[in-house]
Parts: sequence; C-alpha cells; structure tokens
Amino acid sequence: MMSQIDLLERLPQPRSRPSGEQLFKRGMGYATGLGAPVDLISAHALFDIAARLGSVEAKIYRRTIGGDMEPTQIAEALRVARDWLARGLSEAGSQGAVATQIGSV
Repeated sequence: MMSQIDLLERLPQPRSRPSGEQLFKRGMGYATGLGAPVDLISAHALFDIAARLGSVEAKIYRRTIGGDMEPTQIAEALRVARDWLARGLSEAGSQGAVATQIGSV
C-alpha cells in the first residue's frame, strides 16, 4: 500500500486551485485506469475533494467506488483528502482561496 505522502503527491497541488470538474476527471482516470494506473484510494480522495468543491458526479462516483473498497482504504482516502484540503488552506493563508470553495458534503 502507498504511503499517505505518496498518495498526496499524486494529487494536483492545492495552490493550482483545480476545479471540482478537473479533480473529478483526474479521479476518473484513477478509477478506470485510463491515463493512469488504477488506484481506488486516489480516485476516492479526488472524488471526495471534487464533491466538496461542488461536483455532483463526484459524489455519485465516490459512493460507487466505495462499494468496491475495504473500510481501511476508504479511511485512507478520506485522510488524504482532508490533508490535501488542509494543505490548501494553509497555502492560501489569510486569502482563503481554497477555503471559500470548500463546503461540507
């Protein structure tokens, strides 16, 4: 299993401010193996972040692939997503660039 740091490195940098749609598309690559190796943990993490940024499709796919994952894998994906979001918040500093986009899902 990949370390959390390795998983975080697979995700786009928060400072690049990717949209929910961009994160959803990247998650689809990891979910399907098209353009990326199949990695359900990375896919779930990307879908989780995309859903928090407003992607309805990401909410659906996150639930769907979650059915094919072990609880420990889902927990790891959620940790990676939370760490990514926290990193984005710390990089945004007082500007709140990422914070203004994040809602609870």
